[in-house]
Amino acid sequence: MNSSIQQTGNQVTLTITAGEEDLSPTVRNTYNKLRESVEADGFRKGKAPNNIVEREIGTEKVHAEVIDAAAEKLYRHAIQEHNIRPVGNPEVSVKKFTPYTELELEATVEVMPEVELPDYTQISKSPESSQVSEQEIQDVLESLRERLAERQGVERASQTGDEITIDFKGTRDGEVVPGAQAEDYPLLLGSERFIPGFEAELIGLSPGEQKQFSLTFPQDYSQDDLAGKQVDFDVTVKKVTEITKPEVNDEFAQNAGPFQSLAGLEEDVRNHLQSEKEQGVQQRLENEVIGEVVDKTEVDLPGSMKDQERERVQSDINKRLSDQGLDLDSYLRQTGKTQQQHETDIEEQTKERVKTALVLTEVARAEGLEVTPDELETRLQVLAGQYQDENMQQEMQKPEARRDVANQMLAEKTVQQLVEYATSDRSDHQSPDTPEDADTSQSESADSNSKTSKKQAKSQKPGSSKASTTSKKTGKKKHTDSK
Repeated sequence: MNSSIQQTGNQVTLTITAGEEDLSPTVRNTYNKLRESVEADGFRKGKAPNNIVEREIGTEKVHAEVIDAAAEKLYRHAIQEHNIRPVGNPEVSVKKFTPYTELELEATVEVMPEVELPDYTQISKSPESSQVSEQEIQDVLESLRERLAERQGVERASQTGDEITIDFKGTRDGEVVPGAQAEDYPLLLGSERFIPGFEAELIGLSPGEQKQFSLTFPQDYSQDDLAGKQVDFDVTVKKVTEITKPEVNDEFAQNAGPFQSLAGLEEDVRNHLQSEKEQGVQQRLENEVIGEVVDKTEVDLPGSMKDQERERVQSDINKRLSDQGLDLDSYLRQTGKTQQQHETDIEEQTKERVKTALVLTEVARAEGLEVTPDELETRLQVLAGQYQDENMQQEMQKPEARRDVANQMLAEKTVQQLVEYATSDRSDHQSPDTPEDADTSQSESADSNSKTSKKQAKSQKPGSSKASTTSKKTGKKKHTDSK
């Protein structure tokens, strides 16, 4: 087998030629595979000679099977020979085929771009405090008091602490404001769930009373088209419910759950809050570290990766809207965005995900991180145990599923390494040298990585094999393909 390479930007074209010696194992294996399905007179199933196999299946089909199998094998060999890291599937064309003595192919594929990483070992971050305050515990207990409170409908004017049931509608210039209309809406007066001034307008109203008033939305309101704008409201109070909250004592704790005392309930609340805060602190820390590395990295994003990721972003959005019972038009009305702004958001998410994937890929390679077979098998067993469906368990054993899990595990290691650098003593840091002979097969994970964003960085899937040199002038790592 011989192969040559031409590269233009991030695109590589391989010209591959193979002779009879290269093709014969593939030809033999292809005929053996096809032979299993052949039933011909005078021969037992699976025992027909090659000429009978070709007669029964068809010459064109046999040739196509041989070419497909040979092309895959030759392509894999060529990308390893030239140390190429593809980011997608190649476009393969057959230039010449003489059965079964000669095959010439041309394979064009986009490859991993040059990535200039910053010196990520010098990034420094201080984790937030994850200590739980007494006020946070009291807030949870207050929420439990509201949940366990006795509710009694009353025929009197509403007051702070009551729950009122209302129909309301907000309009601007005679048009209903998206998201500002509901019927039988329960509102706890004093909860401050609406914009400032809304609840105050309803205090003192009795069941059956109606009121019209105008309010100006805050300047920092999340919907730009409403920020600082005046909206006219029409509200009808349909019901007033008096809420009597229980005293916070041992009996209250027993009613709230499997607790014998208030102290036991408070300890349980503290533990849950502590766990949640620690997870939140860790996630924000990881996002900050990854975000800084990504922002300081220079890379030309491959078009094929952006195309694939754009489809995934759009699919994620469509699924989320479907789960919420919304279509795109309703979503745009609620958010106050135009179609163009929505498409711009998708493009920004796409670029962020792809760039984050490439960055984590390079960091994983630079650090020499890998997932061992034992680690992978352990994780697969844990995941398989989470599914009762036998079909799902079998899915976990498919090569692509195993690869995705391995990529995710490698991502977790990469993020952990970055966080360790960011939170450890500066004097301990050294920029890692990059192994010249990294495994090119890890480059496949770059495409899988693009499914996630900074916020989802724990589930990113890095892995690559570029050679690395460190610039003394800039302190950046510049990665280029080995030739």
